[in-house]
Amino acid sequence: MFESDEPYRQMIEEIEDYAILLLDEKGNVVNWNKGAEKIKGYTDKEITGKSFKLFYTKEDRENKLPEKLIEKANIEGKASDEGWRVKKDGTRFWGSILITAIHDKNNKVTGFSKVTRDLTDRKNAEETGKSLAQSKDGLLKIFNASPSGMILMDVETKKFIEVNKNFLTTFGYKREEAIGLTVDELGLVAIEYREKLANKLNQQGFLKNEDVLCNTKNGEKISCIVSTDSFEIEGRPCFLSIFHDITEVKAMVRKVAESEEKFQKIFQASGIGIAITRDSDYQYMEVNDAFAQMTGYSPEELIGRNGVEVGINTDPSIRQRIISEVREKGSARHAEMIINHKSGRKVDIIVSSEALLLNGEKHTINCIYDITERKRAERIEKAFVQAKEGFLKLFNTSPSGMIIAENETGSIVAVNESFLSTFGYNREDVIGLTADEAGFVSKETQLKSFSKLKELGFLRNENVPCSTKAGKKIDTIFSVEAFEMEDKGCFLCVFHDISDIKEMERKVIESENKYRKIIEEAGDTLYTSDAQGMFTYINKRVTILTEYSSEELVGKHFSILIAPEWQERVRRSYQEQFKNKAHESIIEFLIHTKTGKEKWVEQVGIMEMEKGWVKGFQCVVRDITERKKANLLLAEQKKIIEQKNKDILDSINYAKRIQNAIFPPEELVKELVPQSFVLFKPKDIISGDFYWVEKFDNKTYIAAVDCTGHGVPGALMSIVGYNLLSKSINEHEHTKPSEILYELSNGINKTLRQSIESSGIKDTMDIALCSIDRESNTLEFAGAYNSLYLIRKGELIEIPADRFPIGVFLSGKLQEFTNHEMQVEKGDTIYLFSDGYPDQFGGPKGKKLKYKGFKEILLSVQHLPMNEQKNALNKTIEEWKWMSEEQTDDILIIGVRI
Repeated sequence: MFESDEPYRQMIEEIEDYAILLLDEKGNVVNWNKGAEKIKGYTDKEITGKSFKLFYTKEDRENKLPEKLIEKANIEGKASDEGWRVKKDGTRFWGSILITAIHDKNNKVTGFSKVTRDLTDRKNAEETGKSLAQSKDGLLKIFNASPSGMILMDVETKKFIEVNKNFLTTFGYKREEAIGLTVDELGLVAIEYREKLANKLNQQGFLKNEDVLCNTKNGEKISCIVSTDSFEIEGRPCFLSIFHDITEVKAMVRKVAESEEKFQKIFQASGIGIAITRDSDYQYMEVNDAFAQMTGYSPEELIGRNGVEVGINTDPSIRQRIISEVREKGSARHAEMIINHKSGRKVDIIVSSEALLLNGEKHTINCIYDITERKRAERIEKAFVQAKEGFLKLFNTSPSGMIIAENETGSIVAVNESFLSTFGYNREDVIGLTADEAGFVSKETQLKSFSKLKELGFLRNENVPCSTKAGKKIDTIFSVEAFEMEDKGCFLCVFHDISDIKEMERKVIESENKYRKIIEEAGDTLYTSDAQGMFTYINKRVTILTEYSSEELVGKHFSILIAPEWQERVRRSYQEQFKNKAHESIIEFLIHTKTGKEKWVEQVGIMEMEKGWVKGFQCVVRDITERKKANLLLAEQKKIIEQKNKDILDSINYAKRIQNAIFPPEELVKELVPQSFVLFKPKDIISGDFYWVEKFDNKTYIAAVDCTGHGVPGALMSIVGYNLLSKSINEHEHTKPSEILYELSNGINKTLRQSIESSGIKDTMDIALCSIDRESNTLEFAGAYNSLYLIRKGELIEIPADRFPIGVFLSGKLQEFTNHEMQVEKGDTIYLFSDGYPDQFGGPKGKKLKYKGFKEILLSVQHLPMNEQKNALNKTIEEWKWMSEEQTDDILIIGVRI
């Protein structure tokens, strides 16, 4: 059971007269109360997980009685029985049982509740009764002393001959009200059960343990187990009927079933983090949303893994102590510990764990919640409970007027400063007096309040008129709570002056009247209609728009104004608004004025709903005839602009095809580097980022290049850069990445004449370039601003680039680039990239992802095949930027696994 149901569970566990237990769908014991331990002799730990067959005699087990009862409860919803049962020590007791099926929300049986009552004394009494059947005195003693309600009736007439005390107590009758009547005449058994019981009694001659709904004298419905048998008294055939009230037991069973269903709802909706772990490997089998939110991991990331694997647990010693306590004692309470949130921050929690048996396998249910708020609440509670001075400070500094009065006499024993300030009294004016004696409350009001206070024990937010010492009338909200002060019963009375609020309400009414005047004089036509479209109100502006007066239109249907060819379209607009439950709709249509003129209007319609039905509409109508004329001219101009935009877009798309034809297709990249991917996402149609792959001698060269700008300028730079890179290897035969970058930088400088001040061109490139020699397993790298990342065995190594770009003179000459060389190992993964991915804005705060976040993402996808890495990186950046919508820059990432 969950902690939020603890009071109910404790109530069930404390019941000692009934054995109440829960069974799983196989009949194994899941839960066990004190009554079960008292009646059957087993402790909770001894019986949990074992079959309830243990309680049945050898004969009953051989006859499959336990299985038959479970099957009956499964089919019919419940099963009852009486018979000899076996205790732990081997002794027998006569038990009356009721088994009820427990269903989930899909009506599937998930287990059973079983309630057992020890009726050994009753059984012995019955056996004794048989031996005394011929003894009238003996029968009467048993009859009157029985704890169950009993009726003695004539077999032929079915009239009551005698009833016992427990019958009268249970059903609320006097003896003279019952004697001489039948069960039906008295209305004892509910109508729906009478025919069935009568037929069964006629066929069998007896009734045994029938579950029947009965009526008491005052009309209350109670559930009873009814048994009837025949015998003779002094030669007269009689029936003895026994009515045993099981209303309370049924309520308990129903609450147990409701509790089971409630557990499931509580588990999902609880604000406390809840996780169920399997004892064999401590893996999470189920977690709720609060637990996932508290740890930062999704349920999918947690289920099937344990806390150590996920990285949540930080202190192995506390974790082991909790596990040991649960194994030894069945539970571990209020252990303080620190866990790791997925984001890396530390979370202080309190965890309580309890052993749980699910389908015969041991589990543990763990409930966690943040310790900070609880500690703060404890400090506040302690301060209020223990510190009288704290209460007095609160009392004296409250902004509401407060008095403390004795609950017997109503005499005031204390007042705070706010009360004196509000009502204008001095302390000596009111101490020792009642409220009406002091004069701030009338006697009639005080009597009325005290009458209600005696009935309820408290008052909440009563609207009470009061008077100040000067005689000024004020409105107050009045609340009263009983408490003890120095062992004396007192009332704390709180007066909150709402005179200003009342004044504000008056001003609101005045404002509404002013608002109505504004509506009447508004520049637009405003109207309301009922659900059928009949005008209920329309302002005076309608005359200017339609030439009708408001009096001519109120009570008429709004279609009187709509041009015939627009009637159906407007009607469909209203239907669509109702269908979609749209609060607001906007539509333009044509109307005819009273003299037949055509005018275009724009209408904003607000739909008023009440309990799912349309109550009416509030509409604002504006004359847009002149705007419509202007729109015709704008439409023509729009067509011209759209055609020009299309021509430009066609040109750019053609440029994209040219750019795509120059860059190496991904198939070629796969051919040269089989385990690789290229994630290439231009910001615009054509890109300033590009990738370059070449094979020369035994080396494969790979570059990720970011040109100044994006779109058309960036694309032009990319073509220049691509050609210069290819020329550097194929014509100049440079083999070191640093030499290639120097040649590229020199080529860009000369091509764009950037050394000439008058050219005004200062375009550059950022680049990450590497070569891989698979024979010697050697990696060489040089870069301009863009570094290279190498991930080896879960560790990310950054090979830094030089902090100057391609193609720009620094200190009057081109800079030479650093050539990095290192050995690579099988399984190493290298990444070349532009700055588009880490610079992308997004996330919940609309900020850049940054390189730290980029590195974390690369590490998180490292275990995946290269193509799946590409998909994961693409999915992550799309989710990151969904709030900002716009892509910030061209994005390029190249991944290669050695």
